[in-house]
Amino acid sequence: NTLIYLEKEIPTNARTVQFKVKLNDGKISNPLYQSELQKVTKLDDKNLIIEIKAEKWGGNSIRREKQIRIAQEFKTANLMIDSDNPLIRRLAQNAGIGSKNIIELSEKLFFFVQEYLIHKNLNIGFASATETAKKRAGDCTEHAVFLAALGRAMGIPTRVASGIAYLKNFKGEKNVMGFHMWTEFHLRGKWMRLDSALGKIGTYADRITLSVTSLNQESLTELGFGIAELIGNLQISISKIRITEE
Repeated sequence: NTLIYLEKEIPTNARTVQFKVKLNDGKISNPLYQSELQKVTKLDDKNLIIEIKAEKWGGNSIRREKQIRIAQEFKTANLMIDSDNPLIRRLAQNAGIGSKNIIELSEKLFFFVQEYLIHKNLNIGFASATETAKKRAGDCTEHAVFLAALGRAMGIPTRVASGIAYLKNFKGEKNVMGFHMWTEFHLRGKWMRLDSALGKIGTYADRITLSVTSLNQESLTELGFGIAELIGNLQISISKIRITEE
């Protein structure tokens, strides 16, 4: 009930994707997450238009924005993102050896998580970063929390984002969207996406963000189940795709 079937593929070089979103039951009460890369237009109590823009990763594309103050909760350890644990700190320091700048450090942490978590499965239920480091297993939630903790251990403000992401193939199904979680690092004045579970660094126009959190107060379990319940109540279709010209 948490998979949404699309009528077409979202190519990896999509520059913008416009989604039509309809709520089956109830009314849209709370405003959805918006940013420079996600614009939400409410049509009525049940229908939305959400336009997603892509943004490439890279030292040149990560421009320096006007510095804004980042709340302490995105920098310090908490129950799930326990970046002060000696194991997390040691793994982060080893992974970041040789980094010349904050961008290269972020990339090294991203690739480290992909290689370190050798058991890619859905058998772990919302583990902390340290639990994930010990078991070396998990799905998107463990990848997201673990990478967030490694970033904070190296002094990078981090947060966990969750929402509805596109998968071209998933357990025999094609062109579906479902619950997903990823990590965002605050680099040079802006939040940048690192999705270690799907191996995507940079912002692709293939997902709708529903929540961003430091996990300081929120329960990961409640957050995950709440979003999964919402997904089961949605209809999503693609109204427009713009492709990046090579």
